Amino acid sequence: MSEAVELIDEMKSSGIKPDVITLNFVMKGFCKAGNLEDAKRWYGEFAKNELPPIQATYTIIIPFLVEKVDFEMAAELCKEVSSRHWPIGLALLQQVVEGLVKGSKIEEATELEELAKLKGKFRITLELPSDNKSEWVVPKLKNGSCGSDDAGEALFPRERSEQALDVP
Repeated sequence: MSEAVELIDEMKSSGIKPDVITLNFVMKGFCKAGNLEDAKRWYGEFAKNELPPIQATYTIIIPFLVEKVDFEMAAELCKEVSSRHWPIGLALLQQVVEGLVKGSKIEEATELEELAKLKGKFRITLELPSDNKSEWVVPKLKNGSCGSDDAGEALFPRERSEQALDVP
């Protein structure tokens, strides 16, 4: 990776700005090497070089952030993907929501849930748990666009499960 970084540094010093594909390759290299900090730093290069990330950028970085348990940045990037009206995998979105819940980031998890419902990406049917009102429930996620019955599970607060949420 150091050779790729050196080459990009040479390009910059010669007045040549790297393009989106180049930045994606370098970022992906750091992801494959398991280097979270450098992957995030290279994601930051998009803004520094005034380049908007492309869909592939998010496809590279979000799963890596989930793998490395950086659910807050993953959630922010999921919001960016949604704001651009690009698809995001339900299983990946579910992993981000679950990670936020486990990290006691309930507000952020709820925000992602609401965003997904507003965008009509999937339906959420909440299953009622036992009598303990403080329990977390595991809803079944259904992809509203293709009708898949079980696209995974995610955790949401019990209080919100008193009624089934069914968003077309």
